[in-house]
Amino acid sequence: MFFLCCLSGLVVRAQEWEDQTGEIEDAEIVIEKDKKIELPPASRLYEKISPLPLKNDEGQMQFQYKDFNYQLTDLEPRIRVLTIKDPLLKKLYANYLKAGIGNFASAHLEAYVNSKRNENFSYSFHGKHASSSRGPVDKKNSGAAENFLGVNGKAFYDAFILGGNINYQGRKNHFYGYDQRVEAFRDTIEQKFNNFYVDGTLETRDTGSDFYFKITPSFSFLKDNFDAKESKFGMKFKSTFSLDENIGLDLGSYLSLTKRTDGTSLNRNLFKVRPSVNFKAGELKVNAGLNIVYENDTIAGGDKTHLYLSGSVTYDLNEDVSIYGGIDGDIEEVNLHTLVNENPFINAEIPLVHSNKELELYGGIKGSLFRSFTIKTGFSLADYENLYFFINDPLDTAKFNVVYDAGNTTAFNFFGEFGVDKTNIFRGAARFDFYAYSLERVDEPWHRPTYKFSLMGSFNLFDKILFSSDLYTMGGIKAKNFITDEEVELDPIVDLNFKVDYRYSDQVSMFLNFNNVLSKNYERYYNYPSRGFMLMVGLTYAFDRL
Repeated sequence: MFFLCCLSGLVVRAQEWEDQTGEIEDAEIVIEKDKKIELPPASRLYEKISPLPLKNDEGQMQFQYKDFNYQLTDLEPRIRVLTIKDPLLKKLYANYLKAGIGNFASAHLEAYVNSKRNENFSYSFHGKHASSSRGPVDKKNSGAAENFLGVNGKAFYDAFILGGNINYQGRKNHFYGYDQRVEAFRDTIEQKFNNFYVDGTLETRDTGSDFYFKITPSFSFLKDNFDAKESKFGMKFKSTFSLDENIGLDLGSYLSLTKRTDGTSLNRNLFKVRPSVNFKAGELKVNAGLNIVYENDTIAGGDKTHLYLSGSVTYDLNEDVSIYGGIDGDIEEVNLHTLVNENPFINAEIPLVHSNKELELYGGIKGSLFRSFTIKTGFSLADYENLYFFINDPLDTAKFNVVYDAGNTTAFNFFGEFGVDKTNIFRGAARFDFYAYSLERVDEPWHRPTYKFSLMGSFNLFDKILFSSDLYTMGGIKAKNFITDEEVELDPIVDLNFKVDYRYSDQVSMFLNFNNVLSKNYERYYNYPSRGFMLMVGLTYAFDRL
């Protein structure tokens, strides 16, 4: 508003100036600043305000506590937890039926039945028939057959395992090592062995306890076609007790009570006790003990008690390779059972004598290379008394007598083993043994080889075709020809076999066996040539239950 008034005054003054004419006169404007603004002096207070007096109240303070209960409704989560199902166990076809036929009028039938998976028990049944009606000499006069039936089972408890076996084995062969110029009648040369065997087992389970034991009672009965009989009751016991992680005690024992009847009746007893202590210190493991043996054998002198030193030392060169060595002594049991299993052509009423291994020294190296390869090589040097050998009967060369070196026999063995396992694709194993004997009262180590070599392998092609093969050689076997009264060295044994299995499905497969491919009629025992080339073809059917 003030601005408008000033503006209007200027406009009026300008109009007045426009009406006047003439010259502008000089003028002087003087502005004076002579007005002073003065404020009255302010009064100041220099005295402090005294604080208010405090009231001393001695009254007690009152506190009140209250409990507050908050009740919440139940939480009902709507989250779904994803669970992984247990993987299904692969179906196992552990039971199978197998049948095959081949030349020499051969037949093969086999069945195996297993229990299903069970944590409390297991059982199995095994039956087998294998026969060749014809052989290398006079056809049926050299035929052979074998039958087997077996049942076994186990029951698993918290602290121990209870098991048992019942087996029957029947074998038939012929004494076909007779002179071919003489006619032989089959009923006079036929030999049969019937063996019944039963045993039981009681052992503790691995529950982390420091004490373990296993006891195995057994009974067997053997009878041949010529009224020879032998019954045997046996008992094995083994126990270990760990004092700490480095020291333990072991105790083993064995009892054998046999009765042999073959023209005369003979009772033979054998009892062994092996106490020992074992300890380890770093890479060194040591076992030291005794072997105490009592036996009443047929050798003159009656009852005998033997005391042997027993011990072993193992040193780990690294995690995979170890060297070992030891000393031992023992009575090696010889009875009708063991001799028949080794040579089924033995004579009647043969003498039975246990072999006394008075002292044995052994050592070697063992280990694994590259995880898939295993090696083991070593030697043993033993002194024996009454080591047995087989020799043809001078009166009937088709049968074998048993002779014993009643003096001192030194037996040396050097061996080497090699194995490979490449995750179920390729497997192989090889072993070589060399033997040497120094005899005192026997001329030669009759029918004992000086070397053995075995080689076996298998190859799995795409889980469809399985190839397997084995080579077995043996040589240096000496025999006695009583017609010429000369020593005879048998030709080396070379036995090469092939087998092909074709898996048509998980349950059905076909097999083709080629045995003695080189068709060598080699002799393991003098006058007993083996069959030549043998071919067998057959089927296998696997199933999971009856």
